[in-house]
Amino acid sequence: MWNLDGYEARCHPDLNEILYKLLPEDAVMKGSAYGRYVLANPNGLIFAFAAGTYSIFLKLREDHHALARQDSGRFDPTHGNEWIEFRVGGLKGGPPDWMASIQRWAKVSLQDSLERS
Repeated sequence: MWNLDGYEARCHPDLNEILYKLLPEDAVMKGSAYGRYVLANPNGLIFAFAAGTYSIFLKLREDHHALARQDSGRFDPTHGNEWIEFRVGGLKGGPPDWMASIQRWAKVSLQDSLERS
């Protein structure tokens, strides 16, 4: 198993590069928490994390969920009701440019987090 800051890594180490490229360096804080790679807004509120082998979770307001699911997102209540999962590599039948889709929703997630903090 991989170790991430003293915790058993709860995601594949290659996901950090993908997660950290979602938004410009100066817009977010990049790090790890409890074995996961995370993105936080400038106030320290985590709004994105990597999990498992292929998943990036973005915290979105409920009014964004339907559109995010139409754009390759998937609701998974395992992590709470505000998190939408996006699969690295995309989903069958999803948009061909899965990275652009995740980046689009990462911007929305960041904006949502700034309104909360």
